[in-house]
Amino acid sequence: CMEIRAQVSTERSALSNIHKQKWDKVESQLIKVIKKDSVNAVARYVFSLYFLDAQNPRHQTDSAYRYATRALTDFTAAQIKQRERMKRFPLDSAILIRLREKIDSTAFEEAKHLNTEQAYVHFIEGFPSAGQRTQAVELRDGAAYLEALKENTYQAFHEFIHKYPQASQVDEAKKRYEKLLFENKTSDKRLSSYESFLKEHPQTTYRREVEKNIFEIATASGDEVCLEAFIASYPESYYAKRARQILFHIVLEKELPLPAMLEEDSLKKIQADVHTYLVPILKDGKFGFINSRGNEVIMPMAETLDKDYLCGNITEDVLVFPDKVVSKNGTIIFKGKVTELNDLGYGFLKIETEDRLVVVHKSGFSIEQPGVTDVKLLSGKFLAFKKDKWSLFTLAGRMLFPYEWDDVGAIENVICLKSNGKAKLATYQQVGLCADHQKLKSNDLFDEVKPWSDKMLWARSGDYAGILDQNLTIVISFEKQVLSPSFFGIVATSSLGKKIYDNKGKEVDVFSGIQISKPWVAVKQAKAWRLFNPEQKKYQSSAFDSISFIGPFAVGHLVDTLEVYFKPDKYIEVVKSRLEFIPGKDSISFVVTDDGEKKTIFNSNGRRLFSGQYDKILYAGHGIFVVIKKEKKGLVSSDGKPVLPLEFDAIGSVSDGVISLLKSMKFGLYHVTQHKQIKPQYDKNINRYNNNYSIAFANGLYGFVDWDGKLKDKFEFEEIRYWNDTAAWVKKNFQWMLYDFIGKKILLDRVKDFKLVSDTKDEKIAIVHQENKYGVISSKTGTIIPATFSDIKNLGTAEEPLYFTEKQVEEASLFVVIYYDKQANLMQRFVYEEDDYERLYCPDN
Repeated sequence: CMEIRAQVSTERSALSNIHKQKWDKVESQLIKVIKKDSVNAVARYVFSLYFLDAQNPRHQTDSAYRYATRALTDFTAAQIKQRERMKRFPLDSAILIRLREKIDSTAFEEAKHLNTEQAYVHFIEGFPSAGQRTQAVELRDGAAYLEALKENTYQAFHEFIHKYPQASQVDEAKKRYEKLLFENKTSDKRLSSYESFLKEHPQTTYRREVEKNIFEIATASGDEVCLEAFIASYPESYYAKRARQILFHIVLEKELPLPAMLEEDSLKKIQADVHTYLVPILKDGKFGFINSRGNEVIMPMAETLDKDYLCGNITEDVLVFPDKVVSKNGTIIFKGKVTELNDLGYGFLKIETEDRLVVVHKSGFSIEQPGVTDVKLLSGKFLAFKKDKWSLFTLAGRMLFPYEWDDVGAIENVICLKSNGKAKLATYQQVGLCADHQKLKSNDLFDEVKPWSDKMLWARSGDYAGILDQNLTIVISFEKQVLSPSFFGIVATSSLGKKIYDNKGKEVDVFSGIQISKPWVAVKQAKAWRLFNPEQKKYQSSAFDSISFIGPFAVGHLVDTLEVYFKPDKYIEVVKSRLEFIPGKDSISFVVTDDGEKKTIFNSNGRRLFSGQYDKILYAGHGIFVVIKKEKKGLVSSDGKPVLPLEFDAIGSVSDGVISLLKSMKFGLYHVTQHKQIKPQYDKNINRYNNNYSIAFANGLYGFVDWDGKLKDKFEFEEIRYWNDTAAWVKKNFQWMLYDFIGKKILLDRVKDFKLVSDTKDEKIAIVHQENKYGVISSKTGTIIPATFSDIKNLGTAEEPLYFTEKQVEEASLFVVIYYDKQANLMQRFVYEEDDYERLYCPDN
């Protein structure tokens, strides 16, 4: 007992020395006591106070916590009598717990003072029973997040998320991580980086943006193959739909087969409707549109309508309303008042409003660049926008060049960029690579560039001219020369002479002179002219003093002898004779030799046809020639046999199998296949009606005559028009009738006028105005729509008519409008009051 009391006395002394700040003495006192008694709650309690005191140079909150915790353990292990004695110190479990809580608070305040992640981690790990742990965790997370923000790298945020997945900042950290990761991995803006990033991080929140970049870069060349490849690689992408829309309109423009990847119902429907037309309707006071099948395709939405739309047969892909632009399938693709709309082709529209210019795709997406004043489409592959200068964009709207060019253009698929009077050329593939941050391939600058045959380009730099192909490969090297295109290739004129190149740019030969008249090429070498075949690189004739051309024939001149070449292996020799070319029809031509006594005619194969003493020979067609002698004209066949004697004042050419004749101011007709003649006896030119009858004019009226010259009926009509082989429209006493001139009976009379809807070889269809009613009739089937309507108009086409018919109910001031198809099937029916009817009515031209 004496020993315990002595120890307690020592601990009281140590406690007193703490108050006196005799730190070294305190430590030595407590160490001695604990060495003597390893289980001593009081000593450890005092030691905890020693380390807790902030004035102590050896202040250590961790040590204070450790001694306080051990003191509580020792106190718990002590016997009851020992606890009773310790209470007199005083010391009990409540005091120890309060001490530990004070230590926790001190440690927490120290961590807060440092306010670092490590300080809070140290507190959380070192003071497991602290009541501030939850707050410390939040502060730790905040401090760690602040450090990640300062570093601002995707690695820092990734580490934060991994270390503290329950932190309140995790969602924001994930956003920053995703953003920084995306920016870091795609910082070079290259296609390969975007593709690799998407492959490695398929669930990225930036997937749409990544796919947008892949789409715009991969398809930048505007080539349909690239669009197909993107669709195949990213079929579920948001931008696959846009790629399909762009590709679809390229396919439509080029009239290519529809790829399988585009065979979806919406696109098939658009393709099916390309060649259909629309017709306006008025429903509930608003204008809508039906197609040629009578189906409503644009719901009534317009209060007013441009008058050009009222008469139907609208084939445009888009319609312009006062406040919007609507596609043919009824989709609104632009909202706003349009002052001008131009179709750029390939599905793109140039739309101008009062204050801006917008490029709108017919599928609905738009490309807008503020401040632009003009736009054009280059080869269906790029869009060029103009401010003060021109810039180039992809079809998806990605900028390829800044606004730096004086002008931009295209020759087929080669893009021409002009600046400061110089032209830079690039293939469309090279231009497309600029979207992938690849520099435009350097090439020569030219002073002038223009299209050449076979999709090639002629270019000039200074005095040097050459030819390039679509790959910008040199076809004809640049030299001081003048280049001229020809049917066989190219002729280069320089100080060396005339150099001939074939269509592939391969040099053939050099000559001192050259004359060209397709299919002939005449070349001069050593003062002699010969016919030459550039493709076969061989001569086609002997040498001549000169060579000339007459029509499609080549003529070699040698002293008094002429050689007329019809083909390289077919010619005739002519001595002291004049030559004359006779043009024909359907690529038929003839040459006539004239020796002063007679003319001889040869066909284009060099075959002699006939000879005769004529002043002139003309070709009438169908193997028949007009021969002229002493101002009289006749007809002969190709073998020279007489067809009609030399007694006519004028003879026409063959037209529809007949030839007009004039003799003594009277007109006749000759049928070249039936070999029949209506002798000249009528006052006007005779018009053929059909194979059996013609229309003749005598004594101021028209009538029908057959090929025997017999009058079918008397001359009694003011006008005759063809309807079918047995009935004709005839006008008598200022009214039209449909007259069966074979049976001599009237089929339809009292017709004020009629208008042909369709006029083909097989059938004629007309809207007839009979008395005060309108109807529709066919030359083949008769009545289509009875003449019971107040008005009828065809709002469709000749091949696919759509009839707008109207009956007026005068008593009620109502108008019944019925739309019929070409078979007179009812499609739509409406009843209008007068004001609405006037809004819808198609005015006559």
